[in-house]
Amino acid sequence: MADKNSETDVNECLLRNGHGPCQDTCINTWSSYRCTCDGLPGTRLAADGHSCEDIDECTVNNGGCSHTCLNTLGRAFCVCPEGYMLDEDWKTCVDVDECANQRSIASEHRCHGRCINTVGSYRCEQGEEHGGGKDAEGRSTGGAGDGEEQEQPDYDTLCPTGYHFNTTMGDCQDTNECSISNGGCQQHCINSDGSYYCSCKYGFKLDVDKRSCLGK
Repeated sequence: MADKNSETDVNECLLRNGHGPCQDTCINTWSSYRCTCDGLPGTRLAADGHSCEDIDECTVNNGGCSHTCLNTLGRAFCVCPEGYMLDEDWKTCVDVDECANQRSIASEHRCHGRCINTVGSYRCEQGEEHGGGKDAEGRSTGGAGDGEEQEQPDYDTLCPTGYHFNTTMGDCQDTNECSISNGGCQQHCINSDGSYYCSCKYGFKLDVDKRSCLGK
């Protein structure tokens, strides 16, 4: 049997920019290696010992969501039905007051009279705007808000960085940063949930600014 001290270990993890034969993290050991999925949150090592498989968070307590749980690679999202939006805990669906933000309603469905909010929806009442009326000569008295448009809340402030508020769906959705100026990346821009990252073509490596590519 050969003396271990006289042998030279082959570091399999040097291949594929440090990933070796692993999908994610490769840890070199004497005369072998092992793979982990520590760099891919929401995943675990598959039975083949090399690849990472998604953990479906929705299978446990519906992912903590009050309504629909949507599983994606690495994480799960809570989704609300029409007429609801996610609360600050990003798990509970609360009613959307469509009457307070009629811009979230398609123009052909907006109320021309009084708008009354209901749980998960709204209804319109025909007639004068709420708070308005007519004087003795039949002219509008100009109720509250007549002649001026009330300032609408900025729903995007409810969403975390990398997401924007979809007024139609009533929840926060991923913003594709790569759709604008290629995300600032010199070569490849890869969008991900809530973020993005740059990568380089074969024969190049990513510079320290995480955007530029340098020839090897």
